[in-house]
Amino acid sequence: MKTATSKKSKVTVLEAYSAVVEAFIQRVGFDPKTSRLEGNGKESAGWRIQRGSAPIYIYLEDSGETNTLRIESPILYLPPENILPFYRKCLELNNQLRDCALAVRDDFILLVSDRPLEGLTPEEVAQNIDLLSFAADNLDDELAKEFGAKLFSEAAP
Repeated sequence: MKTATSKKSKVTVLEAYSAVVEAFIQRVGFDPKTSRLEGNGKESAGWRIQRGSAPIYIYLEDSGETNTLRIESPILYLPPENILPFYRKCLELNNQLRDCALAVRDDFILLVSDRPLEGLTPEEVAQNIDLLSFAADNLDDELAKEFGAKLFSEAAP
């Protein structure tokens, strides 16, 4: 794991970026401690916040060679009908999205963004979370209405 040196102690890249993410979470009105996900070890950290109707998951991961910021937002379940037109619409939307993409996991659609942490400024971290959460909050309602799909937030615990 890479480290950044400070006068008092060595701070890992994940620890440094955890502070950046938690500052963002606090700035948008959430408690970083209660937003933090359980079960993260030295190689990862995660948080969950809600922006509009979309849950936003923020992960910092150390794969050994690369430290990564991953943001995910499950937005809706696959529609019961017209799956090919739905997938086509998702691909067309991917062409318009900036710094994130629609993806399928199991039986639901989510927006995802992956960025290496190296060279990523705190402003870019905030911008990535803002862009994805804005897109998620707008696309979930639009796609649910157009294709009769159930919002992920309606069935999530």
